[in-house]
Amino acid sequence: MKWADLNLTILRHHHMFPDLFYQETNDVHTPVGGLVPMFHRLCTSPQLKLPRHKRKDFPMDNEQIIRRAYALAEKKDVKGWVESFTLDGTFTDMSIGVTYRGPAGPTGLGKTVEVYAQAFPDMHRELYRIFSVGDTIVVELALQGTHKGPLATPMGILPPTGKRMDAPCCDVFRLVDGKIQSFNCYPSGTVIFAQLGVLSNIEAAIIQS
Repeated sequence: MKWADLNLTILRHHHMFPDLFYQETNDVHTPVGGLVPMFHRLCTSPQLKLPRHKRKDFPMDNEQIIRRAYALAEKKDVKGWVESFTLDGTFTDMSIGVTYRGPAGPTGLGKTVEVYAQAFPDMHRELYRIFSVGDTIVVELALQGTHKGPLATPMGILPPTGKRMDAPCCDVFRLVDGKIQSFNCYPSGTVIFAQLGVLSNIEAAIIQS
């Protein structure tokens, strides 16, 4: 809407909110300020605010649900992350073939969030594109962070290298009733290890546990 059109719209509807547009001065209605303050008063008027019990909370769509889940992982809110899943929800790291489920334990849904948060204190998931098809969400992203802590891998522990990770990844989510039923993560493990400088001799770099 153009500003001129907005002005006309405000003026046409001024009779609906007389106290926003006029002030009492010697028993005469006098216009208050210009259109900008009028518009501000109109937008912030208590007359336009519904009581809390009359407001409608619109449910998030699937993309918003997934964005919120990523935000919880960014904040290292493991409890919130786990609660984003259904009771039978699963998280599979396809690069190592491990499936996580349940609220806690070494294969709990929050384990990978904890592992990456420890290894990469500045861990960030840069979301490039999100595709939504029915109850399926596909995300193209990059896993970014500085390797400053021990990284647990199926082969053992990789000590901090101090190097930067910026690896491509693809995540596929399936949702049921607003929660994640399955999450398949396809990170590029070879790119991650190459960027950390250990791909050529990973066995020597790993501390066997």
